Amino acid sequence: MRKRITGIIVSLVFITAAIPLATASAQTPGLLDHVVISPSSATVLVGGNQQFVAVAQDSDNATVDNVTYGWAVVAGGGTIDEAGLFTAGNTTDTFTNTVQVTAVKGDITKTAYATVTVTAKIEKEFRVPPGWSHGNKMGWQGGETPPGWSKGEKTGWGGKEAPPGLMKKQEK
Repeated sequence: MRKRITGIIVSLVFITAAIPLATASAQTPGLLDHVVISPSSATVLVGGNQQFVAVAQDSDNATVDNVTYGWAVVAGGGTIDEAGLFTAGNTTDTFTNTVQVTAVKGDITKTAYATVTVTAKIEKEFRVPPGWSHGNKMGWQGGETPPGWSKGEKTGWGGKEAPPGLMKKQEK
């Protein structure tokens, strides 16, 4: 009985000692295998900014530490600083694979790219609907007056409730 208990204790000691070794080796990343850039594509307004982030990984997708990153813009569209902050230029277009990050650890170098679409600033523009006269206070100037509109009235609207953004007919 004593031999059996001793055998169980010895087995437990070996198992207990092996668990931390297995866990430590599972957590230790391997060699640099690839780099992931995020986001992989972005839409940025002219003059706007987009922060890019890179993560170096081993073949099991575990994060590799102590990696040096270098950022560059290789196909136009703007500039990027050493921290991955992209600033869009004035040219609107899609710049495929323009943001480049290079990860270096020892003698291993891996590169990833992101695409940037630079768009113009969207400014709200007032467009005169068909039938309206632009720049005068006469309201509807088209042929058939739409329901609720009074032709030639200075406020334009003759219905009960004014549509959003229009002034209701003034009471006299």
